[in-house]
Amino acid sequence: MTQNADFPKNYIEGHQNWVEGLSEKESSLYQHLGREGQTPTIMVIACCDSRKMVPDMFNAGPGEFFVLRNIANLVPPQGHDNGMAAAVEFGVNAFKVQHIIVMGHAACGGVAASASHFEAGDVSEGSQTLTWLSALKPAYEASKVIAETEDADFSTTFEKQAVKMSLDNLSGYAPVEAAIKEGRLGLHGFWFDIETARLHLLDTASDQFNPL
Repeated sequence: MTQNADFPKNYIEGHQNWVEGLSEKESSLYQHLGREGQTPTIMVIACCDSRKMVPDMFNAGPGEFFVLRNIANLVPPQGHDNGMAAAVEFGVNAFKVQHIIVMGHAACGGVAASASHFEAGDVSEGSQTLTWLSALKPAYEASKVIAETEDADFSTTFEKQAVKMSLDNLSGYAPVEAAIKEGRLGLHGFWFDIETARLHLLDTASDQFNPL
């Protein structure tokens, strides 16, 4: 068994400093959350990428966002992944979240890996990662057409199309579909530009991502 001594000391000290630096208000908030539980109103499906700090970029505090991370912020079609289906069902039915965000980002390694995968002939060779990323194929095909016809950057186009595809897939999940029909849930697409630290929100009317 791995011992605590093997864990980087600077992060252990960092946690201790963080706890000691909590204000009285912050400490009270954690005590309340520990006793009373969480009531998040927003669910975020984001990438595992270490450069994207959710929910910090919304200036949100503990207990406000229910966050699910995976490679390439992907929502596969319903029935493709039980873990995704369970998390979405829990967020929508148990927490009654009012909004679900699918958040893509610039320079996404997962999206880039899937593009290389598709270009090489869509052969996963037993890789769990590539099997997961294979669900991005419709977004990849759409991005090739857009990049060619509109002279757009393919990588950025693919990242944004992946968000749109995931939103389409998400709307087909039974709990999501029911909550939307009841008028208690909204779906939103974001793309994060890492270099500028600026979020871009998908405008459904224009089908474009606009910076906030």
